[in-house]
Amino acid sequence: MAEAESGRLVLGTAQLGMRYGVANVSGHPDRAAARAIVEAAWEMGVRCLDTAQAYGESEAVLGGVLAASGLAGRARVVTKTHPAADLSSAEAVSACVRGSLERLGVPRVYGVLLHREECLADWDSIGAWLRREIEAGTVERVGVSVYSAEEALRALSLPGLGLVQLPTNALDRRFEQAGVFELAAERGVEIHIRSIFLQGLLLMPVERVPAGLAGAAPFLRRLDGLCAETGLSRAALALAYVREAFPLAAVLFGAETEAQVRENGKLWSAAAPAGLVDIVRAAFQDVPTTLLNPSLWKL
Repeated sequence: MAEAESGRLVLGTAQLGMRYGVANVSGHPDRAAARAIVEAAWEMGVRCLDTAQAYGESEAVLGGVLAASGLAGRARVVTKTHPAADLSSAEAVSACVRGSLERLGVPRVYGVLLHREECLADWDSIGAWLRREIEAGTVERVGVSVYSAEEALRALSLPGLGLVQLPTNALDRRFEQAGVFELAAERGVEIHIRSIFLQGLLLMPVERVPAGLAGAAPFLRRLDGLCAETGLSRAALALAYVREAFPLAAVLFGAETEAQVRENGKLWSAAAPAGLVDIVRAAFQDVPTTLLNPSLWKL
């Protein structure tokens, strides 16, 4: 896949440091497999990698991979402050950022995001301290990872915030319907879409859905109907939808194996049927938030 085609893709690396996703069956990969995953993504033209302090050993594993692959300082890395991090002072924020830089083995990162949207209440101070890191040359953009459209809109009103990560997929249209993408474009704020497979739920056979998520079954069957109608697999439909519906946004995908990376790359570059976005939007207008927000899942 040409680099230009994959320039919007971001490799999520939560899987490199912890077991991640409701459909994960293999745990997190060993160091050799982690290197193969990152190098496969780089070979496809992916240049941005997403991690977080709370993703187990992800930062350290990624740092080792970047060093071994000669990609340290070349790849754009976005990380997130730990949800329990002390962000009460400029010194605390600086220590938090430098901890990530040390684990990643890089002098600067592309982005640092607040992992908890609740921290936006203190953006006047935290945002100012993070912007000092931009001035110091250790960070290019600062922002937040959000879970609700209301918090995304709130974030877009704040000074100095340059990146918002949010969940969106074929079933989850909350941010789109709230006008988040249009407002971000107007204000020059970069959007990174995560959860395009809803932590793997959108790829899970109906018969394997956990009892606590039984309410997802009708929507997965509806998704299967769209797949039959369009000739796409669930993964291909999910990727094509976010690619076509949100052309200005970067899109995160995770992988447990090198093969998954390459398969997602092929699906990303495949042509979408005419009218796919409208077909998906018409099919999913009534999905409850309890299914869309994994923090509300009862597994």
